[in-house]
Amino acid sequence: MPGGRWICAGCRDGGNPSASSPTVTHISPMSCPAPVLPRTDSGVDAVIADAGTARLMSALRSELGAMRSEIRELKESVSFCSDKISDFEEKLAKLSEVFRLANHLKAENDCLKKEVSSLQYRMDSLEQNARENNVEIVNIPEKQNENLIEIVKKVGEFAGMIIESSSLSSVVRVPTRVENRPKNIIAKFISKSKRDEFLSTIKNKRSTNSGRNGFSLDGLSNKFYVNEHLTTKNKSIFRSARITAREKNYKYVWTQNGNILMRMNETSKIIHIQNESDLAKFK
Repeated sequence: MPGGRWICAGCRDGGNPSASSPTVTHISPMSCPAPVLPRTDSGVDAVIADAGTARLMSALRSELGAMRSEIRELKESVSFCSDKISDFEEKLAKLSEVFRLANHLKAENDCLKKEVSSLQYRMDSLEQNARENNVEIVNIPEKQNENLIEIVKKVGEFAGMIIESSSLSSVVRVPTRVENRPKNIIAKFISKSKRDEFLSTIKNKRSTNSGRNGFSLDGLSNKFYVNEHLTTKNKSIFRSARITAREKNYKYVWTQNGNILMRMNETSKIIHIQNESDLAKFK
């Protein structure tokens, strides 16, 4: 009421049991304490939210820590792989250099093989040429105190040629690789022409008397052969040529001046056999 005393509802109803007393105290409206509001659910939600945020932050920190660890390990792995790649590239470069050197050495080796083959052929030719005055008489039994010059003369007489002692430079026996066979007789004439004359008479005797399988001479041998004096290598090639001729039905195989020749028949071309690889072409 006008001019009366005013008390706020809070002071009037709470805090003082004698609020219903008629005694009224003048209180300034500005000095009334703020009312205490009751707790509501929004405060609890805030606390819960703070706790959830803390757990989320902790989880994020843990995940970030794990990611940092994985990234660190990945960096180490990448660095390790990079080192390995660098090492591999270095080894690959060295391997490429080895291959280059190997190819270079192979080329040099092939060149050297050709040179060696050429030198070997020249040596074989020189060795064969050194025997151009010689003939080889095979399978004449050995006798004590035998006269080899007289044996050669008898063979010449058998073939149809008179051989003078003066036509011979030397006559010796040489070992053979064939077991249980007498040493071969090597007769060296003073000239190639004399040697060729003797071989020509032997060839004629062979064709007229079928001496392809050897000659027989009483008091000397039941089966002997007269050939050019070939080198060991040419003898091996000549032997292989005869085997190939039988297998491939070649009618003629012979030697002439150290050369090994083959011919299928009288009208076919003559084939010069220089090495074993030439015979491989017939297979």
